[in-house]
Amino acid sequence: MFRTLITVTLFVAVTAGVAPAQNARVDAMAGYDLMDDHTNILANPVFVNDHSNSVQITYDGDVGPVIAVVGLKNMRFGLSYTGDNVLDDDVYAHYLTTVLGAANNLGFINAGNVDPIPNILFGMDLNALKIGARLYYERTSRKNSVQDNQGGNFDETTINERYGTMGFVAGAGLDLNSLMLSVKAGMGVPFLNASYENSITGANPERVTASVNKGIHLEIGGEGRLAMRAADVIVGADLEMTSFKGEWEFTPRVGDVVRHDGFRSTTLSLIDLYGGAEKFIDDQNLLLGVKLSATMVSETDKPNDVTYAERTNTTRDMSYGIRSGLEKTWTELRWLDAVRGRVGLSYETTMAIVRANGSAGPDEYDSRLKHAPDRGGFGLNVGFGIKKNVSQFDVLISPDALLSAIRTVSGQAGGEDFARVTFTMDFGSALSSGGSNWSSGGSSTDKKPSTGSSW
Repeated sequence: MFRTLITVTLFVAVTAGVAPAQNARVDAMAGYDLMDDHTNILANPVFVNDHSNSVQITYDGDVGPVIAVVGLKNMRFGLSYTGDNVLDDDVYAHYLTTVLGAANNLGFINAGNVDPIPNILFGMDLNALKIGARLYYERTSRKNSVQDNQGGNFDETTINERYGTMGFVAGAGLDLNSLMLSVKAGMGVPFLNASYENSITGANPERVTASVNKGIHLEIGGEGRLAMRAADVIVGADLEMTSFKGEWEFTPRVGDVVRHDGFRSTTLSLIDLYGGAEKFIDDQNLLLGVKLSATMVSETDKPNDVTYAERTNTTRDMSYGIRSGLEKTWTELRWLDAVRGRVGLSYETTMAIVRANGSAGPDEYDSRLKHAPDRGGFGLNVGFGIKKNVSQFDVLISPDALLSAIRTVSGQAGGEDFARVTFTMDFGSALSSGGSNWSSGGSSTDKKPSTGSSW
């Protein structure tokens, strides 16, 4: 038992550290994510109960996601790293551009360099009822100081930056035999503090400070899976909202301090509605699934004082898509326990609506621009997986990579790598109390139960 615990802990400690994504299995099925899979944990922590005593790591040029879970009786403990909470939702990139761009000298902050701090996972299996939680803390910081003394002219610049978010997501699942329900709710608190100061000989220092306050990130989601004779039917919804206000203050070399308290407020929201069906054909070891989704992402940027020139801007991006996946399993092989082949087909259409309005006295401005739909066309992915003892290896291959390999073999220019690989070590349920498997869906956030096969 302790050997397994030590192996899992060391594995995640060595590999935890950068960038989020789906794994190779889900991506090979064109992003179809309603089946039982490790990545369900990243969407709703209640699914930590279904993947005890296992480690999974995905690599596509960067490492991530990384998930490790151990089970002690009916409890689960784990670590994960994805970076996929608030910092990558364009929220921070937006307010860094808006708030710090206005502060001028601070516009160079890079929102992408986030410290690799693993999330903490916890779960408890109470038979029909399961609960789970995930705690996360994302941050990045930088301090830069330059002193230049040439010919008696002294020039010193000091820069300090610190921003991030901390929060939690809690989930629960209820098994009612043919009906399985899962819900989640979470909250996070974003923060930012940055300063720039420049001092030169014979002049007062110039200083700029920027911060974000009254920030909050909320998310809720739920899903139901009904087992029917023909197939499992799944429906679900995810909602997210992030809001903050930016402030900055400029102290010039000459003149009064320029304050812009609460100079802009921004609210971003996501609504994702989805449904699908899944069928596992036992006598053929074949898993079939399809998912339909409708998603709206809304961003509202509002000045502290709305005028005719300083307007409220709202952008709504709507997308409609279908993702279908097929997974065929071959067992009782000579050298391997199992081999799987996967194919995924997807189609998505997006459309943007942009509004701007402002007024001052009798002057009013109101505009609405509805862009033409962007029909992205069909997407095709293929992949395979192999299993031997406790180890699994999955590969996503894009058609472009296959064509590139053919060109290389034929002597033509080429050379694209595999899109993504995933390695899993599953030590089984020796330390757990067992329980039914669940599966998952949702845009990137909520997950669920499944009758589909697992390794």
